[in-house]
Amino acid sequence: MRRKLAAGNWKMNGTTADLAELSAMADAAVRGDAEVLICPPATLISAAKSAATGIAIGGQDCHAQSAGAHTGDLAAGMLSDAGASHVILGHSERRADHDEHDDDVRAKCRAAWDAGLVAVVCVGETLAEREAQNTLDIIGGQMAGSIPDGATGHNTVIAYEPVWAIGTGKVPTTDQIGDVHDFIRARLERRFGAGVGRSVRLWRLGQSRQCSGHLCCLQCGRRIGWRRIAQGCGFCPDHRGSERQFDLKTTARNRAALLLFKNTQSVNGQEKRRPVSGAPSFCVCRRA
Repeated sequence: MRRKLAAGNWKMNGTTADLAELSAMADAAVRGDAEVLICPPATLISAAKSAATGIAIGGQDCHAQSAGAHTGDLAAGMLSDAGASHVILGHSERRADHDEHDDDVRAKCRAAWDAGLVAVVCVGETLAEREAQNTLDIIGGQMAGSIPDGATGHNTVIAYEPVWAIGTGKVPTTDQIGDVHDFIRARLERRFGAGVGRSVRLWRLGQSRQCSGHLCCLQCGRRIGWRRIAQGCGFCPDHRGSERQFDLKTTARNRAALLLFKNTQSVNGQEKRRPVSGAPSFCVCRRA
């Protein structure tokens, strides 16, 4: 059975002063039912690994080559050496800002596997592509081009990122997420076989740039408010009965769930929302 996976991508945010937050998260992570992954800036990977026992630490990108004259880049082996176990590849911001294409992501994925890292491969459509009803064609093409042969549930995670929902205030519906996840699962099974296809975990990435403090329902991916998390619920109203699968009811777990996405601050012991410009994205797998 696939274990649920909750992850926070800190993007270009965070310094060593922020690592204290990981201690609260680590206490909850070892008692929860989901694996917790944090992807801080590369400068914090080693320190984060030391500060967060029980939490997986990942990188946000890697180079396709293992070494060479590539100023400013990081090899997958360097991330592993620093303590990372995962690496995000093909994020929409990398594709847009650094002109990365599927072939680039595919090469990086191979490099990540060679270094013993789990590759978190991101796929997703723009608003124009969705409005043109090309979503599944885009996702299918990205999967075919970005994922090398040899993918398994042990070395690969697929992250669905509706690019049109990042920083726009637009929220994908449960049906929209479900349709894409079903398509991704079917494509994985067709290419790699039912066993492998069913073993690969799927994320739904969301962005809290406009609505800091929001998380996704751990069952279906629908966005839920931070107040609901603070009240001890990680699920939307339609999936309240699933709470026993991922219990967030203790104070420590509430705090960890909030701090996971770095959209809160602690003031005299009380959690308050912190308006963050360009806040880190959050990711929650849709199914067990």
